[in-house]
Amino acid sequence: MDAIDREIVTLLRLNGRLSHEQISQQVNLSRPAVHERVKRLEEQGVIRGYQATVDWTALGLPVTAFIWVRTTGASCSETGRRMPSGDRRMVHAAQSAPGLSIGARSPDRSYPSGAHHPGDHDDHCPLRAEYSSLNHLLEREIKMSIWPQLLHEIENFPRDVRNLPVSPQVSREEIRTELDQRYTFDTPVPLDTLTEDVMRMMRAWTVYVTHPRYFGLFNPSVRQAGVIADALAALYNPQLATWSHAPVANELEQLTLHRLAHALGIDSGKLHANFTTGGAEANFSAVLGALAQRFPESGESGLFGLRSRPAIYLTSETHHSFVKLARMTGLGTDVLHEIPTDARYVMDIDALQSRLRADIQDGWTPLMIVGTAGTTGAGLVDPLAKLADVAWQHGAWFHVDAAWGGSAALSPRLHIALAGIERADSVTWDAHKWLSVPMGAGMFFCRHPEAIRRTFAITTSYMPDAPTDGAVDPYTMTAQWSRRAIGLKVFMALAELGIDGYGELIEHQAQMGDYLRTQLRLKGWEVVNETVLPVVCFTHPVMKQGKLTTSEILQTVYERDRVWISEVVLGKQERVLRACITSFHTNESDVDCLLEELEYARQKDR
Repeated sequence: MDAIDREIVTLLRLNGRLSHEQISQQVNLSRPAVHERVKRLEEQGVIRGYQATVDWTALGLPVTAFIWVRTTGASCSETGRRMPSGDRRMVHAAQSAPGLSIGARSPDRSYPSGAHHPGDHDDHCPLRAEYSSLNHLLEREIKMSIWPQLLHEIENFPRDVRNLPVSPQVSREEIRTELDQRYTFDTPVPLDTLTEDVMRMMRAWTVYVTHPRYFGLFNPSVRQAGVIADALAALYNPQLATWSHAPVANELEQLTLHRLAHALGIDSGKLHANFTTGGAEANFSAVLGALAQRFPESGESGLFGLRSRPAIYLTSETHHSFVKLARMTGLGTDVLHEIPTDARYVMDIDALQSRLRADIQDGWTPLMIVGTAGTTGAGLVDPLAKLADVAWQHGAWFHVDAAWGGSAALSPRLHIALAGIERADSVTWDAHKWLSVPMGAGMFFCRHPEAIRRTFAITTSYMPDAPTDGAVDPYTMTAQWSRRAIGLKVFMALAELGIDGYGELIEHQAQMGDYLRTQLRLKGWEVVNETVLPVVCFTHPVMKQGKLTTSEILQTVYERDRVWISEVVLGKQERVLRACITSFHTNESDVDCLLEELEYARQKDR
């Protein structure tokens, strides 16, 4: 709400019988403008039945009279005449209240033409008070007005987004110019004004990854349970570093993690699991755990004390967070041994075996083999069972990065694609991808709790005593120390839907992926990746002939702003278009819209 909205709310609270004409005279707006504002305030729930939801009478009659005087600009002597007759008792109550007066004019307050500023030429007005004496009451009004507009946005945005453009047409300069002009941080901004402005900017200048026609990266629509859970986590602000400070939040997380581990086929009796900020942290934890397992001395002597050089085996399709973590751990990117992919862009087992034999001959120690369940580029699943065999043969830690594809474990139809994941030493799984909860909610599962304990164990006098009943303080078993209740949104979403309900959502998205593949082929496009998961990579004969590029297709698609897709290079070879079903709201009509845009872009000016 802006200042005029607040004046309208106050006027209607004082007298719900005011007509639009009367309100327009008070706020100096036309009747149609008043009508639109009142209609919007009613839709937002700020006023109901022509009455404001803020109960000013609870603040006392003197305060109500003060608000009336402040809003209308009337002097005290005028107030009795201008207020509804039934409310003149407020003036009398105010006159008998000690210490109330109305002081200096607010520098940014304008009053209707001809109206007196409160206190002007009325030196003996018993309502005169310094504005500061009622700041806390006005602050309460502002805070109470925030929640209706916020709840309105939470309830309506998921429905509104379908009718909005998918991505903004805005420059960094445009955003920075407005921010620099509006927010100097020298002057406080009322919280309701600030909230309204942030919502406006987020609506105007955000790629709507929750849009059912966003076919981009693994950024999903979110379950309402997740939104509520994140709000509750912010409200109660539990500190999950120790079990004793957040017992229920910690137990809710462990309950959720163990149920999801069961879906992966991992024995929860021999399990460490924790929530992370995302897949990168989970992968980081896996590498540190592998080092602690294979090189126990590294915790004290560091990398300089290693008996031999460790190697991590992956492919060009493995997530590039491993490049970062190789640097972060001090191992260096030379330890990343890239294995070729086969014709399906998954790890070539024969090539892996050959590289392992050569590396061992050269003095390398196989530290980790990384299999991916749902590659970012093409949604592909490496041959996990075969990788598990190879890892066991060479004593290497087998890690599965299932940040996106792990959710297929909840689908009766798709879980077979993850065969072999149950043999992994550790697994990464992001709930903020295919489980459709807000960013960020990564999960780390590990069958070697002792290696993780050896990696992160710490004791210090300023932390509470360790629990003695079998519970674990998370700060002693994770990379994080202070931590919010990341897992609450996953718990609430899983409890609301149940395992079967989640399976249905996941299978629906997979079906939309199948529908897209079928329709693309019918229209002459070529699908280049083989996966049951809903990532579709495709090209067209005219593109393969060099007559049209992916960039030209994307430029046209982005200009029309009805859908959003991306491009990718698979196996360091061909650049192709990529579409992923990321929203559980996506239906066949949304896929048809994507097909229309692709055909338009292909045929444009040709």
